[in-house]
This record gives sequence, C-alpha cells and structure tokens, in this order.
Amino acid sequence: MKKLSIIVLMLSLGLGSIQNVHAQLGKLGKKVSNKVKMEERKIKKTINNAEKTGKLPKTKTDKISNISKNSNMGTTKTATSSIGIGGEENCKSTEYFFKNARKDLKKIQDDKDGLVDTSPFDMETILERVNNYLEKIRARDPNCDTSKLEGEISDAKNYINEKKGSGTFMEVGTYVTTGIWKKFTIDGAVEFSWDKNKQPFTLEEVDVALKGELSFPSNETKPEYFTFEIKGLGNGVIIPVPTETGSGKIYQWALLNGEEILAIMYLGNNMSEEELKEVVAERTSEGIEQANLSTFTKNNLGKILVSTEGPIYANGKRDGHSSGTDITLTDSFTLGDPLWTRTFVEDHRTPIELLKLTGYPPAGKIGAAIRTRVIFDGKEVGQDFLRCTKPDDVKITNEATNYREAMFKPNGNAQDPYREGFEGIFALNPGYGEHTLEIQKWVVNYNVADTNAGEGENKFPLEVLMATSGELKVQITRDSWKPFCNSGGKNYGAIKGAKNHLASQLLAAVKREASKSGWKEKPQSAVYTETINVYHEITGVFMYSIIQGYITSLMPNGSRLEQGFQMVDGAYHGTIHGTQRYLPPTCK
Repeated sequence: MKKLSIIVLMLSLGLGSIQNVHAQLGKLGKKVSNKVKMEERKIKKTINNAEKTGKLPKTKTDKISNISKNSNMGTTKTATSSIGIGGEENCKSTEYFFKNARKDLKKIQDDKDGLVDTSPFDMETILERVNNYLEKIRARDPNCDTSKLEGEISDAKNYINEKKGSGTFMEVGTYVTTGIWKKFTIDGAVEFSWDKNKQPFTLEEVDVALKGELSFPSNETKPEYFTFEIKGLGNGVIIPVPTETGSGKIYQWALLNGEEILAIMYLGNNMSEEELKEVVAERTSEGIEQANLSTFTKNNLGKILVSTEGPIYANGKRDGHSSGTDITLTDSFTLGDPLWTRTFVEDHRTPIELLKLTGYPPAGKIGAAIRTRVIFDGKEVGQDFLRCTKPDDVKITNEATNYREAMFKPNGNAQDPYREGFEGIFALNPGYGEHTLEIQKWVVNYNVADTNAGEGENKFPLEVLMATSGELKVQITRDSWKPFCNSGGKNYGAIKGAKNHLASQLLAAVKREASKSGWKEKPQSAVYTETINVYHEITGVFMYSIIQGYITSLMPNGSRLEQGFQMVDGAYHGTIHGTQRYLPPTCK
C-alpha cells in the first residue's frame, strides 16, 4: 500500500506519466473501498459478538508477544521500563493482581520504548484493565501500599495522552487549497475509539460550509492515508505529500467513487496559497519534463495555435506525416484569410481533469462544457457555449489533451465556436488597419449553476482556462468582408429570399413600427421567405396568413443588423425569435 500511495502522489503532482493518474488513483480508490467494506464487516461481527457475550473484544496488543523477552528480534531499541515486578511487600493475597497489572503496564511501556506500536484506544483499554486490578488489590487488602503502582498507572496515562496529541493525523487549524474551496479546516484532534479513529473538519466556500470527518482503523497509529466522508459531497482519501517546504505540509485530497476519481485538490499547512500553488506547479512542470512528449507538444501546452495553410496536426506537420514539412504557424493575418486552430490543453491534461482539479466534481463524463471566447481590441465580442454530450464532444472533454478546429473557411459554413465572435466583430464595424484578436478556450463545470444569474450573465461560473492564443495581430482591409458574404443561414451572409411586393410590404410595415417605437436601427432592405396560413383549430376554417421575411437594418455606428419579422394583413406582427445577427459591414 505504501508503494502505491507514493506512486499516486508522484503521478498526480506531475512526477510521473500524467496520463496514468486516473488509473493509479483509481486502484487506490478500489483498495480503499474494499478495505472500508472489510473493516465494516469486522466491526459488525465484533458488535454482534459483544452483544451476545457482553464482553469487549481483545485488543491487538493482547495478541502481541513480549518483544523485549525475545532476543532474536534484532531490534536496536533498549527498554527503559520503570514498571515494577510482581507484588509489594506487606500486601496480603494480592500477588496475582499486581503481577497481571504490571504485565499489562509493560505493554504500554514497550510502546513508549518503541518496541511495539499500539493504538491509544488499545492502550486505554489495557489501562482500564489495570485499574480494575488496582481496585481488586484494595478490596483484598485495604492496608496495602499501592502508591508505586498508582504512580506507574499515572505515568502510563500521561504517555497515552501524549501519544494522542502526537497521533493527530493533520494539525488542527486552517489549510489553504488549490481548488475552488476557500479553506479547509481541521476542527479538532483525533477522537480514538475501538473501531476507528476520527478527526472532524470543515470544507468552506463563499456561502457554503460542509462538515466532514477523517477516519482510519483504530489498529493503525501511523496511517499512510486517511479516508473521509463529507455530507452532501461524498467519500475519498487524503494522502500526505513528501515536500521540502520547511515547516509547511502538503496533502493530496481526492474525492472517489470506487475506482473513479471525482475531484482532486491539494491542501497546504503553514504556507500561503501562492506557496502551495508554486510547489504544485513545480511538480507538474517536472512531470511534463519527464513525460514522453514531443517537442512540438511540450512547447505549446496551454496554447491555441493558428495557421492559414490548413489543418494543424498534433505533430506540427503539414500533412500529419512524421516525414512531412512543418506547417507554418502565425500570430498575424488578414481578416478574411482561411484559418485553422489546434488547442493544446494546459499541463497536457484532458479538459475533464482540469475540472476535477478544482476540487468539485463534474456530473460524470457529460458534465463538461467548452466555452470559446473571442476578444477583439481588448473587448469580448462573442462566445460559444457547447454542452459536450455528443460522442465526439465527450471524447474531446474526457480523452483529448489537444484537438483541432477550423476557424474560418471562406467557401464553407460558419464554424459554431467562432460564429458569435466574428458577428461581434461585424457589430463593431471596425475601421481598416491593424487590430488585436485573442481566442480563449475554457472548460466549464455544468454541475455548478448560478440560478440567480440574469440575462447575459454567466450561469455556469465554475470554469478553468484550458488554452489561449495570446494576442494576435489582425489586418482589416477593403477586401476583408467579402469572404464572409456567402449567403444563407449557415454562414455569415444575408438570408436569401425574394425581393417582391410582399418584401416591400414587410419593409414598410417594419419601418412604421421602428418609427413608432423609436428603434435605434433603421430598416434598409427586405426579402420575403415564407407565408404561413393559420386555420381555426376546431372548425378548420382559414383565418389569416402570416408573411415572413428578413430585414437588414443600419445601426448608428454603420454596422448591419439582420432579423426575421412577421406581417399580417400589411401590418407589423412581431419578430421571429432567435434570428437577430450582425452581417459583414459591407458585401459590395
């Protein structure tokens, strides 16, 4: 188990093959789960026996042979026993009780001398038995001087209390974290009992405080890991991390479901949040250096690469073949050029792993979404939110450490991740010359929703930056808008339709409504697309026709806005929901 625990720590902190983190920690989860079940069966059996016999179970120490008497054990420890031998002078018929009391006290002394390792609860059980012997001695001979034995009992009790204090798995106090949780607090010392030892803690966020309990079997005084349970969140393990940070201590916290890792974070004691993150980042960097990654991959982690030549393969070759020529990457292009991207996720992890490292579990394999943000001249102009539930999307969030996309194809459909970003640029009607552009990819926990978020606000606030393109230079020329002008709903150009008398009537109706309502947009042109006949739902008698079409309007800044409208009997009837979008500023 010790070897496995060390492997787990090395992998999750980046000291080994990062791709094996889930497999290794998953094995630990299974082992922990099986061990817990085994302990539960033992406890249940012990309780049943205790109920039948009325006796407590024998302690582990009762079964340990007296190591100090065995000269072949090879120990270098030397007993420093201050325990007496046999009975006391002038005490009548008490030899048996003195002998057994001191035999038990010797077991506690052996622990003190380092010859055995006995849990505090087991030693308390032993001491309780010694006190019973003391009472029997007093009953047999009220005049017997038991002061020496009482002193030995007092020394044993002090030692047990001392061991209880040093036996605290985690120091009482507040710990900084690498996750979304603001703090992790150990609320008190270990509570020792006959079945398991427990230590209370609190996990806190801004307005949430979850109570939990660390535990380990009572027969383990120096556990290699703690299991824990948090009400409302689940079960997991906490493992100490070997580190060279002076007095600071680091622990790995993992929420598990059997072999599956639900969430991971790191806890730091006697250090700042920045120091903890720095240590974890250093370990991760060491792991990346040791991992078998290509130079192309290693140099581009956390980056979104851009090319105007074609798809960017994972090996950086133009055709994807190892013997091929390198593709040309760019950080400067003219708007309207064909564009392709490849996203290399931060730290060579999968998007779902980045979410799990926040310490809050996503809702299974389909619990992640990818948010694409487009920033133009320092302002976010559009974003795409993709809930990853389809097989190909789930594969990206759960398995891919890098993936490619088309960003703009002059003769193809608009690419969904970037549609709103380009339309946001159209809305600005930017002038000719050089501008800046940045693409960001975020992975979002769909399991965390802000129910109070209003229109346009972020409803899913728990997100982690996967990669960024950094600042790109973009030239806009007179010809930049033409490649975006292909018509149809699947690209950036205006909707195709008929320019007939119905289109003219629709434009007139919308102009009247715009003037009456004080719209800031000025309707300019219209196309007719459809007539919908409406019939009475009971009689089936024809009632009226709805004329549908699209209007292109001019905004105050010169940008062009398209939206679908409806007309009935030559009068304005309403808009077509979800059709408003900005067009390229000019398509001449």
